Amino acid sequence: MKFMGHLDKILFIFLCSCQAAYVRVGRPGSNFDPSVMLGASAEFGPANLVFKQKCSSCHPSFANFTEAQWIASGNIVPGNPEQSLVFSVLKNSNVGGAESMPPAMTLLDVELQAIRNWIFNVSSSVASNVSPAEQRWLAAQVIISSKCVSCHAQDESPRFQAISETEMLSHGSLIIAGDAARSKLYKQLLKTGDDAMPPSPAAPLSAQQIQTIRDWIDNI
Repeated sequence: MKFMGHLDKILFIFLCSCQAAYVRVGRPGSNFDPSVMLGASAEFGPANLVFKQKCSSCHPSFANFTEAQWIASGNIVPGNPEQSLVFSVLKNSNVGGAESMPPAMTLLDVELQAIRNWIFNVSSSVASNVSPAEQRWLAAQVIISSKCVSCHAQDESPRFQAISETEMLSHGSLIIAGDAARSKLYKQLLKTGDDAMPPSPAAPLSAQQIQTIRDWIDNI
């Protein structure tokens, strides 16, 4: 078993080196700029591989986030892994409980280090090409993805697990663009007790998370 653990680490390091090389040089024989898809830094390649392998089954959007989108979503603080939400949650992957992500597995030390290295080295300037409207949606999308998918999975309507802003707006009164107070989603998040969403025993949204949802809806 210990030998298999070493094999896992060796395989991950090998895949990281391939991913990082792809980020630096792009696809052979093409004019593709890898920074458009994966971001500007070589460190993002290994980190992105972790997100795809360990997070995308529950958070599909994470597999396609660029560096700019990660920063704009509020999940990372450039240069400060310990203050970054995504790293704080992932480093508890072996602890268990509601704050342990991913819930069914433990990240390898080398995987956590890949995330840490990327956040430590990424520059906040890469988010400058993300519009304020996209920043608001990204921040709201991360909350919806993390708090709603356990009940509203692929067979539910709306499908919060792989939802887009356009799809959110296509469900009638669920989201009324420019009017959070009249939107079913926002009103549901304000409820308490037996009607609270997400339901107990899941942790409720914080006041800041609810405000993020409101800011997004009010400014669509």
